[in-house]
Amino acid sequence: MPTLILFAALGCGLVSGIFFAFSTFIMQGLEKLAPDQGIAAMQSINRLAITPLFMTALFATALLCVALIVWAALAWDRPQARWIAPAGALYLIGSIGVTIAANVPRNEALDSWTRPRRRQRRGGPPTCRSGWRSTTCARSPRWSPPAC
Repeated sequence: MPTLILFAALGCGLVSGIFFAFSTFIMQGLEKLAPDQGIAAMQSINRLAITPLFMTALFATALLCVALIVWAALAWDRPQARWIAPAGALYLIGSIGVTIAANVPRNEALDSWTRPRRRQRRGGPPTCRSGWRSTTCARSPRWSPPAC
């Protein structure tokens, strides 16, 4: 069990670090670009993020957390189970849940955004302030509140 906990903790730290970097300086950098440049950059980032390495880090960590939650439920009388279960649930809700429920739909909407279609849509192009920042911050440690 200690090995499983170690790998889950390392995976959570790795994914959290990625989200932290994204929310603290990548989003701020995108906000400094002209809307067309920011949209193109974000579209490129979204396409490049879907790699075996990142998906493995994201979802293998989720599987480890599920396994640890199941173990904790079966061994609830052990002291570590009381912190392992909430920690695993926090990762599943904060990283996987927020990503699937909030960020993926925004990214898919942004991916369909093209210059000719922009003229047909209301409300202008999507921006960093249209929700990405808040949901990215929700997935990362809030060590830098001004960035969020």
